[in-house]
Amino acid sequence: MNNQFEIIDRYTVGLDLAEALDSLCSAEKQLAAGEYSGEGGDGGMIVDLSHTLSHLCLAWHRRKMEPEETMTETQEEYEEKAVTIPNWGHQFSLTEYWESHHDVNQYQHDNIMPRTVSKYLSTAKKSLQNFLTFVDKGQYDQCEASSFSGAFVPIVKNLCLAWHLRYLTLDEVTHLDSVTIAEIGTWLPKWQWDYRLCPCPEIVRPVENAGRNAETGAKMSEVAGVPAQ
Repeated sequence: MNNQFEIIDRYTVGLDLAEALDSLCSAEKQLAAGEYSGEGGDGGMIVDLSHTLSHLCLAWHRRKMEPEETMTETQEEYEEKAVTIPNWGHQFSLTEYWESHHDVNQYQHDNIMPRTVSKYLSTAKKSLQNFLTFVDKGQYDQCEASSFSGAFVPIVKNLCLAWHLRYLTLDEVTHLDSVTIAEIGTWLPKWQWDYRLCPCPEIVRPVENAGRNAETGAKMSEVAGVPAQ
């Protein structure tokens, strides 16, 4: 990673992280209420997790903007940043939301397992809460890009695990080896069809008709020291 020094706007980042936390808390409430059970459960989970991820993306892309600047963004600019996912830690890869690891398939059940999903959502929430606390205290006001980027990694990994392991019991999860768990934690589901994974650090700059194809998508971004992929 380009380990550049950055000045972060704690207020802008804090607002987006707070929105992400609200979405994650909503997911926990929906899970506890049984809203993810039965037919349509996956759809509800997708909505809540995609909202959480979108605000994490916004927190990254708008990290150098003052709150007043975000108010002047166009809807196109907002939406493009919300679906452009930085490859925090250079660890993640996009997968179709229906894809599953072969070691997980042997344990598949028909219904989502609330205790398993709750475990990983709770871990993601704790990481997000700690991150938000540090941001609010100004500990990221001046920092290296790799340090700020690294704070997103455990949050996103646990969102991935909550999704990919949702049909396994906690006991079945214990039968998966650590290598498999680590791998699954980097499989980022395309909860929205227009997700794109970008190098990190990267600042998104919308252009006309951006995101329509790979060539245009590459023009969407100005990469700080990292070639577009």
